Amino acid sequence: MTIVPIWGLVADLSPKNIYGTVFGIFNMFPFIGSTVFQGIMGSILDTSKPVIESSIEIFPLRGYLWAFSFCLIAASFATFLTIFIKEPTFLDKVK
Repeated sequence: MTIVPIWGLVADLSPKNIYGTVFGIFNMFPFIGSTVFQGIMGSILDTSKPVIESSIEIFPLRGYLWAFSFCLIAASFATFLTIFIKEPTFLDKVK
């Protein structure tokens, strides 16, 4: 999971007296992201024109290819963004 290393970064950057508030706010964003991604992937699958057999929608392989390609692009973009994360410099003053 990519969230675990980010928890360490959030802990280093936030004041210790508001850890609970910071982690509470931060912890909601992965859930919001998963909700948004489910909607987007569902929309992508719906555009692939599912076949209905015995009142069950069966999505073609093309729909899954596009949906998971979207996930790959999003994950690649998130990985690219990690280049811009700077290590906190104030920790040197604490030591």
